[in-house]
Amino acid sequence: MPRKRSTAPRKLPQQDRSHMTVEAILEATTHILTGGLQQS
Repeated sequence: MPRKRSTAPRKLPQQDRSHMTVEAILEATTHILTGGLQQS
């Protein structure tokens, strides 16, 4: 039987730079998934 995938990260970022990187990635992903790549 396949193992259940977790939606929680294994580790959380500890440094401020890491927090900023994670936030930027999440923001970009949200933008793309909500139709941000549609051309006018």
